[in-house]
Amino acid sequence: MRRGWMVLCALVLVASGVPLVQVARDRAGAPRGTLVLSNRELSVGWGHDENSGVTVNWSWAFPANFDSLTRPQLDSLGIRCPGTGYDCDSRHGTRGWIVVGLDTLGWQRSVDSVRHVIDSIGTVAAGDTAAKRLRADAVARWKQLLTYTSRLRMVAVGQDPAALAAAWDDGKHLVLSARLWVYRQTYPRQDRPGEVPLFSVNATPLPGELYVPVQWAEGVTDTLGTREELYAVTVAVGRRWLPRVVEVRKVTVPGWGRE
Repeated sequence: MRRGWMVLCALVLVASGVPLVQVARDRAGAPRGTLVLSNRELSVGWGHDENSGVTVNWSWAFPANFDSLTRPQLDSLGIRCPGTGYDCDSRHGTRGWIVVGLDTLGWQRSVDSVRHVIDSIGTVAAGDTAAKRLRADAVARWKQLLTYTSRLRMVAVGQDPAALAAAWDDGKHLVLSARLWVYRQTYPRQDRPGEVPLFSVNATPLPGELYVPVQWAEGVTDTLGTREELYAVTVAVGRRWLPRVVEVRKVTVPGWGRE
């Protein structure tokens, strides 16, 4: 009986020690890449632990997917669709890698466009309720963009993280492990003569949420008192491609108050 308990305890220690070893190896040396994300891209989740840490979840500008890919394009990405079914006969998805980045150019164009509308209206004359309503709507859209609209996009997908990292080594992107689902966009199950089947690849980062250590927890939970104190989260990917939060700081929305 005692021997059985010793074996059980040894198994528990090994099971708990393996993740710790993986984390230690991941954090050894300089990270493979870092990316600074805002509350718009990493929203506060519901996860907590005994140390009062919290989690943040990925939030996308657009769904993380690619559409209208041909079979040769799938092959070039190292992604296979062996079956003839709608879901490529892989209902649980496959492991792969994605590259994410911030579409700052497109997002800034949206901000500038709404800002132009506000400026073009100018000072509203007394009694001009129509112009007042238009300006109020434009200001609301502008604040929505600055405080809540995500800039996060998936820009590449593949099966070789090192190759993806080399292709996107500009300090503005991050390679993440992901689960990929491949779907056919065309039917029937048997292709008709001359038909070119098209495919869609959907991705979910792994892990789906990132743990924020207790020393930074307040920085992502107590931020909306003045609606100006928002946060920036620096995410690093280690040697074994594990993403982790390495810094949290509060920020002020640029230009806030210009109405």
